[in-house]
Amino acid sequence: MAVTKIKATDPAEKKPKEVEKTKTTKISAKNTKPAKSVKSAEKAVKPAKTDTTKKPFILLRPIIGLGRYFRNSWGELRQVHWPTRKYTWQMTLAMLVYCAIFFAFIVLLDALFSLIFNNLLG
Repeated sequence: MAVTKIKATDPAEKKPKEVEKTKTTKISAKNTKPAKSVKSAEKAVKPAKTDTTKKPFILLRPIIGLGRYFRNSWGELRQVHWPTRKYTWQMTLAMLVYCAIFFAFIVLLDALFSLIFNNLLG
């Protein structure tokens, strides 16, 4: 059995030459062709695509950005699940009841602490 080392580097990553990935593949005595995994690994290494689109004129960039902002905002608003009027009123009532309970709790604590401090100091 022979072992073949194939160096595979990713062109998107800029690494020093000392740090390179190595893959080992076993080749049987009957078959001298490399395994399919090595071929697929060789095909997987492709040069990184560069952005070939032209950048717009510098004075148009804010206008294009503003248009993109409004387009994306409208898309987000279309995805919002708006509650029904009945559900909105139920949640408003629940919030008011919670606030009333919390208000009563704070008033009771204030009265209790006022009573305690007036008895201690008075």
